[in-house]
Amino acid sequence: MTSPVTELPSSPGGTRLIPRAACLVACVAFSLHFFLWAPRLTYGFAMYYTFARLALQGESLDRAYDDAYFQAKLREFGFDLRDEPNNIPTAGLAFMPVAWLPPTAARIAWSCISLASLAYALVLLFGISGIRAAGNTGMWLLTLVFLWKPAYDTVAFGQVYFLLLLLFALSMKGLMRDRVAGTSVPLSLAFLVKGYGIVPALLLALRRRWKEFGLAVAVTAGIIVATLPLFGIQAWSGFLSTVLPSLGNSPSSAHVAYQTINGFLRHFFTFDPVWAPHPLIVLPGAAVTVLSYGISTAAVILVLFRSRLGRGPDTFLSFGTALAAGVVTAPMAEEYHFVLFIPLIFALAAGFETPGRAGEWKTYGTLMAALAVLLMAAPLHYKGLQDSPFPVGLLAYPKLYSGLALLIYSCGVLKRSEPGAGHAAG
Repeated sequence: MTSPVTELPSSPGGTRLIPRAACLVACVAFSLHFFLWAPRLTYGFAMYYTFARLALQGESLDRAYDDAYFQAKLREFGFDLRDEPNNIPTAGLAFMPVAWLPPTAARIAWSCISLASLAYALVLLFGISGIRAAGNTGMWLLTLVFLWKPAYDTVAFGQVYFLLLLLFALSMKGLMRDRVAGTSVPLSLAFLVKGYGIVPALLLALRRRWKEFGLAVAVTAGIIVATLPLFGIQAWSGFLSTVLPSLGNSPSSAHVAYQTINGFLRHFFTFDPVWAPHPLIVLPGAAVTVLSYGISTAAVILVLFRSRLGRGPDTFLSFGTALAAGVVTAPMAEEYHFVLFIPLIFALAAGFETPGRAGEWKTYGTLMAALAVLLMAAPLHYKGLQDSPFPVGLLAYPKLYSGLALLIYSCGVLKRSEPGAGHAAG
């Protein structure tokens, strides 16, 4: 169930016209971007397609994590580019419906599937939040989504994040309606596609939602076992021995493209002539790893202990916050990963309009949250600061800063709305 939401009052004329005009402009811009990039063969899509194509052709994935072999297969399948085999073996499952097609046709088909996933995810998020898509607030949210730079990157690189957004929206809907399978199965599928969903699963365990947590684990394990004949146990062995130990620990993870806590620490506390040329202090790699895991774990713990699960808006906000926390604490996350902040933004927008709760949401860092959302949405050229020395290099992590600011804000909101907490007047 969702709480009823009262739309912000609208008056005739400009205040109703402006959000609709803004939404139309944003939709046109997003559509043009989609049609421009939908047929292009890029990295990201190439990796997923190759994994799926190998499986469909019955070829062994035992060597899929051997770089020379993988690059040869990319060329064989028609990709004139380089991509890294750095995802779990089941990452190709989502692309099997299109991998039988030639690469360009498959890219177009996948782009359409991805766009449909975004559309359905937005329908679900509006339903969960109680916000009317045709109202002023709904129009502004759609404008934000259609100008969201991470969404543009998801389209450009044929990524999976609109599908993940849909799966997490389905999981949220299941959780809000106390549907065990509806909560757990989409969560499991999201993990199998990209490895996301661990923090929301931990939230289920912490809040004693054992049926949902147990089913999520069981479905994940069951699909992995069931697909062993397709992918081969050696593929998992190669992932666990080759990719997982170096995930977030390689020199390239210090590049500013990775807007995470781990990427930030490696950029400023390790040295590499290419990836981290201007560290503030050079620490041993093991020390940076411990520091990264320590800070990330502390951030996840804070989010989990602030979150609550029930039927009201706090459940939506808690799940959205847990999902977003998984992005900034991931070993590596490029800008398109920040599509997964969209549920949190819907939850915050719903909270601003819930009758009787406006004060507790609006008095805690509202300006900081609004600026963080705009910063996350903006098309900033921060990668150009890769070789900038400290302190200018600090400007190279705007998405990380905005993500952390939104997590801090949402945790503050959850704390203020705890039973028995003092509520400030609007």
